[in-house]
Amino acid sequence: MMDKRIREVILAVGAFGLLAAAVMLWQRQSAIDLPQPEPARPLTPMPPTPQPLLPSLPPPDARATPATSPGTWFSDADYPAEAARNGWHGTAAFRLTIDGMGQVAQCAITASTDHAVLDEATCRLLTPRARFTPARTASGVAAADSYNGRITWRLPE
Repeated sequence: MMDKRIREVILAVGAFGLLAAAVMLWQRQSAIDLPQPEPARPLTPMPPTPQPLLPSLPPPDARATPATSPGTWFSDADYPAEAARNGWHGTAAFRLTIDGMGQVAQCAITASTDHAVLDEATCRLLTPRARFTPARTASGVAAADSYNGRITWRLPE
């Protein structure tokens, strides 16, 4: 009776050893066939790439003025999801180049929030939303102008 039990234990250990060897072989083969995962993204975002400086515009006789309150250009719903998940906030300073029709022709971040997601959202949202009464020359002709502002990104409550 004892010999039979010993034989069963030896067979079980041998079967387990074969199974373990098969699993190890399968894992090695799988590692060779599978594509390597992408490296993890850094926890802190990379600083935004520097944007070229906007050309200086000669000041017109009558400056461009916002057609609507700058406070209406952003809302809590605009807060980027990635920034909200990570608790990112900050103030972005921007410079808008306004064309003779009162529309934003170019946007540049002049002081970063230190979070590329927030800086990118600033210009992405300002370009279609900000509208201006065009600047005017002394003779009344519409002219290009610039507008400097800041947006403070605070997590919505």
